[in-house]
Order: sequence, then C-alpha cells, then structure tokens
Amino acid sequence: SSKEYLTQTSSTLRSLQQAVRVLRRGGLLSVMTYPRSNRQEDWAVHVFLEGLALFSSVQQDWQEFVTTVECPASVDDDTRELVRSVLMDLWQERCEMPRQQRFTWRVHEHKKLGWTDAPILLTAVRIK
Repeated sequence: SSKEYLTQTSSTLRSLQQAVRVLRRGGLLSVMTYPRSNRQEDWAVHVFLEGLALFSSVQQDWQEFVTTVECPASVDDDTRELVRSVLMDLWQERCEMPRQQRFTWRVHEHKKLGWTDAPILLTAVRIK
C-alpha cells in the first residue's frame, strides 16, 4: 500500500452517499478508515455513518448529533457542514419515500484493541 495517495474527505463522503442510494435491503457497506493518516476523514466517516443510523432513531436526532458531536482540532467547521449537507440530502430523499420504503441502517465499528490509531473497519447494513 502506497502512502503517497490519500483519499479526500469530500469525495469519500460523496461516494458513501452514492453507495447508500444504490444498496438495497440486506446490503452491506464497509469502509476502512485510517485515523493516523487522516483524522479529518476518519471523523467525517464516523459521523456520517452514525448520523445515517440515527435517521430511524427515536432516542436521538441525527441533526443534533452532527451539530454537537465532539471533533478533533484537525476538523474544521467546513467538514462538519459537509457531513451535515450530505446527510441532509439523504434525509430529504428518505422523507419523500413512502413510510414502508424508508431505509434504515445499523452501523458497527470494528477495531483492534490495544493499538492506538489502528485502522478501523466500519460496517453499515441496510436492514429496511
């Protein structure tokens, strides 16, 4: 693996947005993040996927979560706004669907314990 090529947060989020649109019920989305290489992108992917999971939550509002979740110093307001904007597009599409067709996601984080800044695998399953 070459470290001279790094993904960009904005293109990663747009790619995830497109993946969410095409996956059907039972579909699995998996994303590997590398906190050591790009903390901003790692944060954005985590918040995007957790926000997606909160679309169907009665416990917590996804918009409040995105607005208030803590972020590392390396993450700027533009990144938070980008995550919010991408999620808002999906939220509006979801709201226009008939209730029984609205997508619901379950998100999990898989990481090696005892290793600071280990790569993290995030999985999201569309359950509805």
